[in-house]
Amino acid sequence: MDSLAWMHRAVSLTPWPRRWLKLAVFALALSGIFSIILVISRTPQLVAMAPWVGNLFSVSLVIHVDLSVLIWFLAMSASLWTLLAAERKVIPYFEAASWWTMLIGMVLMALSPLSGEWSVIKSNYVPVIENQVFFIGLALAFASLLIALVAYLPLLPSNQAPATQWGIYSSMVITAGAFAAFAASHAGLDGITGHGFYENLFWGGGHLLQFTYMQALLIGWCVLARALQIPLPSRPWLQALFFIGLLVAMTGIYPYLVYPVASQELMDFFTAQMTVGLGIASIVLALWLSIQWLRHPVVIGLPALKGALRMSLLLFAVGGIFGLAINGPNVRIPAHYHGSIVAVTLALMGMAYRFLPWMGYAEVAHWRLAKWQPYLYGFGQLLHITGLAASGGYGVLRKAVGDTGDGSWQVKMWLGLMGGGGFLAIIGGLLFVIVMVKAFRRPVSGG
Repeated sequence: MDSLAWMHRAVSLTPWPRRWLKLAVFALALSGIFSIILVISRTPQLVAMAPWVGNLFSVSLVIHVDLSVLIWFLAMSASLWTLLAAERKVIPYFEAASWWTMLIGMVLMALSPLSGEWSVIKSNYVPVIENQVFFIGLALAFASLLIALVAYLPLLPSNQAPATQWGIYSSMVITAGAFAAFAASHAGLDGITGHGFYENLFWGGGHLLQFTYMQALLIGWCVLARALQIPLPSRPWLQALFFIGLLVAMTGIYPYLVYPVASQELMDFFTAQMTVGLGIASIVLALWLSIQWLRHPVVIGLPALKGALRMSLLLFAVGGIFGLAINGPNVRIPAHYHGSIVAVTLALMGMAYRFLPWMGYAEVAHWRLAKWQPYLYGFGQLLHITGLAASGGYGVLRKAVGDTGDGSWQVKMWLGLMGGGGFLAIIGGLLFVIVMVKAFRRPVSGG
């Protein structure tokens, strides 16, 4: 059984996990502002009352995706990376430089629409707004992560280290591979401009970052399972699950060696890699935890953690099922993607709750707001993606505001369900931010 005592000790020894956690919560809060515009824009009943909102859809989509996925997940991953440095020396000032660079970059990205230049490129994984402020912000965010990787990659765990240490380290290696893919793509895109440039630039590295997020999901599940006294696999088996993700991700080297960067073959390789390999380890651990939970019912009184793990496993399963139903460029794609991404978010939310008392803040797992937050957020997202998946069957296109497919009442009903679920999820996300901010304001041991 993998011990997480090392993680508890590491969190209390260095301030950087706390600082990265606060930054990640700030990113999620900012993204929530833009998500309100997205839900209104996608809901026909609401657009009719405020048609001007539709003009903000594209720019809001870019900022929401970049903050709620790219920055939130990578900031939470960086919070985990810092744990490896708790009792080891790091290059002086690199930790501070990484954190401040990310904070400035994130704020610039959120403020970039104020420049008035709203030319949007909806490239997969890292959509962009073509204005100088946005690109400076994005460049700083990427630079922040590169600084962090230089600081922490030398901290190789020992052979006898807990499996979760190797899981954290593997997420760094995968992230480094993603940035190498970005660099290789950029070097091979001479003469290509517009949407094609950004789509090819972020395609390979963006797919690899999904493996970073899956490693974070596994770590989050481990933290929650241990807190709830749900048995984990033995150390060798758990370590094997982390290495599966790493090994599959590293096959991303192959297409850059044999295919042109802008080729369909390269894009197809990464699509197949993610389709076949991304969910292997997470499916195995999800099944293990579900079986163990049934065999050993949770009796420990941490309702917020229980809700986060339960809803994360549920959204992971439903998102995977919706992925099997994808049949074209319609909103079934975001239904699948949102299900999987929300599963990661819920696991990280629960992990954040667990970390708070370790960091010297109030224990929130018993709070009423924290107890209901994962269910409100999770059920809201469940309704949201169900509405998306069902309306996708009527031809509603992804990334297109105001599209109602065949215009039937059934489509409007499902889009209405999507909008209603989206608003519940927004409230659930807001509750998470409120709980975290209240906890940050109540240090109990100098946190």
